[in-house]
Amino acid sequence: MSKENRDEKIQVLLSSSDYQSLKNSIIKHAMESGQLMTTSGYVREIILNHIRGTEGDVEQKSFANDKVKEIIRTTKF
Repeated sequence: MSKENRDEKIQVLLSSSDYQSLKNSIIKHAMESGQLMTTSGYVREIILNHIRGTEGDVEQKSFANDKVKEIIRTTKF
């Protein structure tokens, strides 16, 4: 996938002013860290950091497990 295609996909998600703000943030990040980063790489990093930061916040619920526990509890052997 070409750089233009990746940028177009990101542009679909953001308004033009938001996209420009994103590009400015990437430039600032690159200048501060001394590390060049693509737009898609920067967005991927933001998403992964968000996921890592919220992993403990969302409790996964197993409906199958609850149903099995209910069956075991109500079934007389």
